[in-house]
Amino acid sequence: MFGRKKIIVVDDIPDVLYLLRSVLEFQGFDVVSYQNPEDAKNALESEKYDLLITDYYMGQLNGLELIKHVRENIGNKEIKLILLTIKNMTEDEKRQLVHYNTILLEKPFSPNDLTQKVQSILS
Repeated sequence: MFGRKKIIVVDDIPDVLYLLRSVLEFQGFDVVSYQNPEDAKNALESEKYDLLITDYYMGQLNGLELIKHVRENIGNKEIKLILLTIKNMTEDEKRQLVHYNTILLEKPFSPNDLTQKVQSILS
């Protein structure tokens, strides 16, 4: 549909991915989800998205590395970024979040927290 925002969600835990996708689709967003960050990276290189939501801890590529790749190697500089984590971020990681203009959303979060954050970023 014309005008609907496109969101790509990346998390290696299927239940978290399902929750994220369900909440966002209920809010009217077009959502594509990936368990494998490498697959998400390929999708980001071939398709334009309005928002990337990625987990920090994943197998072969962590969320911060994926964000760095998006900002440094993909032509869509307007894409908004949210990093999900339960981790206490180091000062260097916090600097990287600022450098890459990324919003941090700490786990656990409620569906309402997610919805409010996404709507404020995309409005």
